[in-house]
Amino acid sequence: MTQPRKSHGHWNPGLHLLRRVLQRAFRGAGFLGLLPCFAAGVAASERQIVLDAMEARPSGIWPRGYGHVLLGIPGSTEDEKAYLEPGGSFSPGFGTFGIQLLAENADGEVEVASDFVPRAEMKQSWVWPLTTTVPGVRTETPDYSALWSMPDGRHWRLDLSSRRHPHVVVAIRSLGPAGGPVTNAVWDGRAIRINDRWDLVAADTPREIRIGYQNPTNLTVGEITSSQFGLGPRIVRSTTPSTGLDQTNGWGRIVLVFGRETTLVIEDRKPPAPNPLAWQGTLPGVGLELPDERFTDCLKAQVAQMLMGLVGTNSRPVDPNHHPVSRMRESAAVAVALARAGQVAVSQQLCSTLAREDFMGEMGAEADGPGLSLWAILEVAAIVRNKAFDQSLLPHVDRKVRLIESLLQATEPLRVPWNGPLAPRRITREDAALVADAAQNGLIQGRVGNQRPVLYVNATAYAGLRSAAAFHTRINRRSESGRIASSAAVLQLAWNQSAARKAEPDPWIAATGPHPSWIAEDPKTWQTLLLAARTAGRTTNDLPRIRPENPTRLASEAHQWLILGDPARAWRDLNWFWSNQVAPDLYSWWEGSGDEDFPERWEGVRGWVMPPYLSPQFGTAAELTLLQLAMLAYVDESTAMPVLVVGAGVPREWLEDPVRVDSVRTAHGPVAWSWDPASRKVRVQAPGFPQNSVRLAGGFTQEATLDRIR
Repeated sequence: MTQPRKSHGHWNPGLHLLRRVLQRAFRGAGFLGLLPCFAAGVAASERQIVLDAMEARPSGIWPRGYGHVLLGIPGSTEDEKAYLEPGGSFSPGFGTFGIQLLAENADGEVEVASDFVPRAEMKQSWVWPLTTTVPGVRTETPDYSALWSMPDGRHWRLDLSSRRHPHVVVAIRSLGPAGGPVTNAVWDGRAIRINDRWDLVAADTPREIRIGYQNPTNLTVGEITSSQFGLGPRIVRSTTPSTGLDQTNGWGRIVLVFGRETTLVIEDRKPPAPNPLAWQGTLPGVGLELPDERFTDCLKAQVAQMLMGLVGTNSRPVDPNHHPVSRMRESAAVAVALARAGQVAVSQQLCSTLAREDFMGEMGAEADGPGLSLWAILEVAAIVRNKAFDQSLLPHVDRKVRLIESLLQATEPLRVPWNGPLAPRRITREDAALVADAAQNGLIQGRVGNQRPVLYVNATAYAGLRSAAAFHTRINRRSESGRIASSAAVLQLAWNQSAARKAEPDPWIAATGPHPSWIAEDPKTWQTLLLAARTAGRTTNDLPRIRPENPTRLASEAHQWLILGDPARAWRDLNWFWSNQVAPDLYSWWEGSGDEDFPERWEGVRGWVMPPYLSPQFGTAAELTLLQLAMLAYVDESTAMPVLVVGAGVPREWLEDPVRVDSVRTAHGPVAWSWDPASRKVRVQAPGFPQNSVRLAGGFTQEATLDRIR
């Protein structure tokens, strides 16, 4: 495929060839579509059809196929999720159609297409609405500016303007970030109607509308006819001998030509599906005034993306159209992250599934499920502080505690029936039913995936037991609290004895402690284990040697270093994430290196045909949220009396400016603090903490004075 131009003002042979390709595709005869493929009488998948066409015509204008972000109403169905790729190409729903953005010169020649803009030449940003709806995304390039948004919470809107060319162009086609067949397109004098469902309404009448059906491997110049009635747009139609077949196969394409700018609204005539999730806005409930805009932008982006990825009252580990089931590790982290970030009402609703289920995920009954779910629902409950909610959780808490205790006392393998979806290439249904083998040395020999990460599994069990003991104390069931606390203490002793004997690096160490379990008694031993695991996969500059397939652990590891008093490592990892975004400037992450587990839904879509990874990844978003909030304020639970730690991740360079942090939620109440560089005082408001249980850390340790506000 020819490369886009790298500069302006000089003739570029690559650009010249690109213009010819674009011109052929976008003027009357070149209506991009795809040739249907059949093998042995069986229709190929939509993905395979696209791949075959790309192989037949590699110079075609294909979707970018990487770096997409998911947009949509929190709790909406999988089909209602929209997708945006770098450059501004967009699909308003899953398997719908694609919208490509272009700019034309005065001669009607295409100068640039959104799928061809080099990554280095674009700037993307989230745009936060004044109303309680979802954020938009703005794309800035040397040639155009585009903003996709949903200002009324119902209709997608495009604001498109040219920077240097006389015409902006909107091309609707079957291909796109999450495209689908386009079999019918008509102009009714007000709007373009697609597939008798979608209306595309422009604020100003297009100068010209081009309509046709033609597959991309057929470069035949068809018959061009045009018409114009009164002051309406010029209608250009293209037909070839294969137009009828191409229309049947859904390879329609509609091009709308405007002046230097336009506003386009997409109206879906199909009513939205019922949404059980109650939500109010997608911004965090934490007020921030910080010198580093990236820090604030990242935190806001994590919260919004976690919310937009929800399906009903359930979270998925990655894009819900890639992953049909929830996974306990990510679901627990998302619930706690949203609660600490101030989205408490949504988090409370997510707890219904976490309370009801002991195991979730495509790998069956994994042994970390009971502990993680206990930790999550009880962390949220401590933030909510609602008696009715506490009572609704009580039977689930008791059941999960009994399950953990049975795993600790198991004398033979423990299995549970597993009838949920599985990753068939990675595990059998028989293996998926195994939770753990017989306990050894006071520790659960639990299964996670096809591994036995003993320290990790028992740390999650300990986190659950600790949370359950604190919960029972809070609701005045002190005898039960004491019994559970005793079980937790026995487990902690066995765990630390085992950790002290461990020699080889353990990749699960990063997700084990002190966050979220606080199981390690000797920080030096723990730091040694964590450093051994880190060194094994790092360069001499302490950066990952390769991009990890599971970046969630990397985010969790940064959290551990913060708590261990090494914020420099935490910041190094956070900056690494900011330099390795899959969607430029939108703070979105990835998992894996393909979609081998559940490709079925994307197999039926005309887009994302060669996924290099799964994205977005919501577990990583949750762990980064927890890390960033802990950098501002966290609760040290390593001793019997919890201590509020303020500013552990605040760098010294921030202290030249005023800083304000408001309403970070903790299990002991909300926390607010501010820094005044003139007086060198940190004013802390934390009514849930005793007077002597607040500690300054990070950049504050050398020169700040603590000022408590009661």
